[in-house]
Amino acid sequence: MVASTIDLVDQNEMLLREQRLKFALDDASGSYDVCLIDCSPVMRRLAFNAYLAAAEGGMVVIPVKLDSTVMRGTALTVEATRSIADALRMPTPRWKILRTCVPGRMTNAETTGAAVLDGFFPDEQFETVIHASSKVCEGSWQWKPVAAFEPGSRPARDYEALADEVYRELA
Repeated sequence: MVASTIDLVDQNEMLLREQRLKFALDDASGSYDVCLIDCSPVMRRLAFNAYLAAAEGGMVVIPVKLDSTVMRGTALTVEATRSIADALRMPTPRWKILRTCVPGRMTNAETTGAAVLDGFFPDEQFETVIHASSKVCEGSWQWKPVAAFEPGSRPARDYEALADEVYRELA
């Protein structure tokens, strides 16, 4: 797991070759079954390298919070993966949308966002959703993932279900 931190911003300024991350992951492939690279699409070079590394047999997970920016950000991320692949004549990475911060009871706006998402990407979404909980925020204040901070919580169980689903997708 390569976690997204502010330290990764420096990676944008380094003169990284486009295939460097892919080569590093290829070198380590015998040691790991799955590699997760957590990066924001605005971390341009890092995201670019992560998309390339996922192009051959990997998967890009696009976390989506159901708010008014859902379609714009999702569409930009999907288009970025396609553009990078096309420009380098590589296969487009598989991608799936992960709904995050899903409340127990959704507002009308969130219900509308879910319907729009379902309309545009009916087959590109995980079955698993990550439910909203204060435990996620509380754990982040202690630099702990929710699975370590509050292992029995609903989001911790959601992440476990997501791990199983991703593993099945990649197997």
